[in-house]
Amino acid sequence: MKRWILLALAASLAPAAALAEPAVLAENAVMHSQHAVMDPARRSSTLTGNVRLDTETLHMRGDTLHMHSDADGFKTYTLTAAAGKTATVRKKLPGQGAGWIDGEGGKIIYEEKLQRLFVDGKVRLPAASQPQPEADGRLLAQHAVP
Repeated sequence: MKRWILLALAASLAPAAALAEPAVLAENAVMHSQHAVMDPARRSSTLTGNVRLDTETLHMRGDTLHMHSDADGFKTYTLTAAAGKTATVRKKLPGQGAGWIDGEGGKIIYEEKLQRLFVDGKVRLPAASQPQPEADGRLLAQHAVP
């Protein structure tokens, strides 16, 4: 079983450093999958088979991950699950001691530029952040407020 390991260095995101939280840009992303197809002309990649994306503030697991970079170098990640399975995400909330959002569902989207997370499924929020720490719904959006 062949695994692809991709390291996205913070230096590749340097032009975008003024627009996003420095802690997010300073970290390295490590991605694992069984197969990867990259299209540099379209600034996109598709990873399939036991996909894992790990950074200090974001962890995603699923079957297929499609990544697209905009002109400024910010990425949008779309993670989907295989039939009968769920994709999972764990995203650190901004602020010291704010906690983590845990989510699972058929489709998860993370927009790096706005730090926006969409989960089509079940989400668990830190108890201190919401009166109701669990949500089960079609879509949840969370983004950092500058």
